[in-house]
Amino acid sequence: MKYIHDTTEFRSGVPTAVTLGKFDGLHRGHQKLIREISHLQDRGYCGVVFTIAPDDIPALLMPEEKRAILESWGMDSMIRCPYIPEVLGMEPESFISEILVECLKARYVVVGTDFRFGYRRRGDVELLLSLQQKYGYTVKVIKKECHNGREISSTYVREALTDSNLPLVNELLG
Repeated sequence: MKYIHDTTEFRSGVPTAVTLGKFDGLHRGHQKLIREISHLQDRGYCGVVFTIAPDDIPALLMPEEKRAILESWGMDSMIRCPYIPEVLGMEPESFISEILVECLKARYVVVGTDFRFGYRRRGDVELLLSLQQKYGYTVKVIKKECHNGREISSTYVREALTDSNLPLVNELLG
């Protein structure tokens, strides 16, 4: 697996299927996104997991652990984009055109229902959907995975860890 980190110098020479997010714990919700990317890899697209998150917040997985898991799941690339003003300050459409389309050659963008991006998180699923024809990609929106009526999230996993509820942690992580 190709691992690109701490740089904004990432480019793809081939069409990609990209999923975006923090991917903090690679819980069952994240796994649904990764499975969709895997299906697109089977159709000939390069599978890219694009992460961006500050390094100073507590994480369920260290970057190297995340890399090893994603590699074991057959992902082609992981990009850990730096959490810097040049990226954080991008308007959502600029992020789409410059990063997803120009740099990554995204033909598919796979996200969860609540995905937000761009300056002040102004970009959302609706914007991605509205611009897909203009920029030549297809959006696949993946419904949240739930456990006992609650959406699985990294926050949910952290709460279970805080409560020392390891059976629940294992269930959420799959």
